[in-house]
Order: sequence, then C-alpha cells, then structure tokens
Amino acid sequence: MKRIFVYVSSLRLLLHYLYYKTAANKDVIEEDVLRNSRQFMEGKGATGFYAFCFLMTFYTMFRNVFYARVGKYHHFYAKFLRIFASAQPLLDVSETSDISGGLLVQHGYGTIISPAKMGRNCWINQGVSIGHRTETGQPVIGDNVRIAAGALVLGPVKVGRGATVAPGAVVLKNVPAYAIVAGNPAQVIGFNMTPDQVVEYEMRQYPEKDRISRSQLEKNFEKYYISRREAISEFLK
Repeated sequence: MKRIFVYVSSLRLLLHYLYYKTAANKDVIEEDVLRNSRQFMEGKGATGFYAFCFLMTFYTMFRNVFYARVGKYHHFYAKFLRIFASAQPLLDVSETSDISGGLLVQHGYGTIISPAKMGRNCWINQGVSIGHRTETGQPVIGDNVRIAAGALVLGPVKVGRGATVAPGAVVLKNVPAYAIVAGNPAQVIGFNMTPDQVVEYEMRQYPEKDRISRSQLEKNFEKYYISRREAISEFLK
C-alpha cells in the first residue's frame, strides 16, 4: 500500500525529479538521497525515482534540503516547486551556504542551518541553530559531524570532522576533530575514537594528503581529554 501511495504522490513530483536528474549539483543531491534513504528506508540506500519520491512524500525535512539545493542556482524555481510539495515550516536550510552532500536533518523543527561551509554526511537534529553570532562570521563544519537537539553553533568557529555536539551545547569556540562537546559554553568531554582508530578510519576514507596526522590527533587527545579527565568527571556529575 505504501508503494502505491508513493507512486500516486510521484505525479506531483515529476518536475522535482526532472530537476534532480539534470541539475548542475546532481551529485550533491544524489548524496542527500542516498544518505536519507539509508536512514529512513530500513537501511536500503538508493538514489532512483522511488527513493526520491518516497523521501519527498514522507519526510518534509528532506524537502527543505532539496529546495535549498535547487535554490542555490534557481531561487524562484525552488519557490515554484514548493507549490506542489510544501516545505517543512520552521526549518531553514540556507541556499547560499556551501553545504556538501549527504546532509540528514532529523525532525528539524525550529532549526536554522546557515554555516559558511559544511562537509559531507552531517546530521542535524531539531532545535539547532548554526549561523552568525555577531554581524560577521559563520561556522565551518567538517565531514560527518552530528549536532544534536537544541545545540547552538555560532560565529566563526570550526567544528572538526567526526565531532559530536551534544544536546543543548553552545559552541562558541573551535571543536577538535572527532571530539564530543557538551555544556554552555561547550567543552570537550571525550572523543568518538582514539587516535589509533582515527588513523585506521581515515586510511579508508580519505586520500593521504587529506588525513589528519597521528601527531596532531595524539596532541588533541592529550590536551583535551587525558590531561582533563578529572575536570571532565566533575563536569559530568
């Protein structure tokens, strides 16, 4: 029954799909479709007609991401497409930001996504604000960053790849790669992986020139975690 409903719904999405398959930023949209289909279609990652229409039909936050992709090059055409499938209210994904593919927004109510730059495969929950703190400067966010519900990432800060921003955290300073930050103002409370695990992971994911050096990883691990374990323990009580 769900499949039939999706195909009926697809009649209003033909112009959307046509744009997707012919867009200048097709590769980026395709990464979005693949990541979201893996999350919301029982792990069955796909990029074809059915997967696109399924996401556009049942996941309004995906519509907002898609319309931001369209609006980057064709602002008024994005407005036109919204007539056929309305965007989720209270979710603002910036058309002008440099946001790489694979963006996943879960729930997304009361959320603003307006970084200077965002890497691939980031995950944003509801109630998040990413953007200006003062008149100038927006965050730069690396690959595979997860920003949990109610978190704020404000101003010209850098959030390193693989980092996790905990619910309600207020990030006003740079976050090291693969770190976990929490609190207001946010501070490092741990890391998602040890330096050895990161080295092994990045060998599979990145060309050598783009990998973080072992020495830098070990320095961050010592500075932000090993030397602060007592302070972190007190903070987490």
